[in-house]
Amino acid sequence: RISEVLQRLLSERVSVRNMKLIMEALALWAPREKDVINLVEHIRGAMARYICHKFANGGELRAVMVSAEVEDVIRKGIRQTSGSTFLSLDPEASANLMDLITLKLDDLLIAHKDLVLLTSVDVRRFIKKMIEGRFPDLEVLSFGEIADSKSVNVIKTI
Repeated sequence: RISEVLQRLLSERVSVRNMKLIMEALALWAPREKDVINLVEHIRGAMARYICHKFANGGELRAVMVSAEVEDVIRKGIRQTSGSTFLSLDPEASANLMDLITLKLDDLLIAHKDLVLLTSVDVRRFIKKMIEGRFPDLEVLSFGEIADSKSVNVIKTI
């Protein structure tokens, strides 16, 4: 499980240099969380200071926030099986959501290279997976990954 956690962190460009912190978070969460993907989300939360520092410009994180309405659409499309959790939206809803996100983000990302997409922890990975083909360099962070020492400047809400 450790190697899978590290691979998942690296696949999202999260540094694994602070192995002590990662192992402490694993020791805390692994006994309670059997799903590796959820375990990674807990570890990301424990690494908030490091993750946030990477994207904060002078102590400020510039973000586009995902609205509660969009998050609810995602939540309603989340399906669980005995072996995995996945997003299952009907094609029209998925296309409409991507059109909305693209419309809101295209111009912003040209003007602001350091933006992150900010959302709730329970939908973060699904949003990341959904947009990574169109916006491969856009980081999707959860509110739990925002360090207390950083301020958030919300540029737009989608």
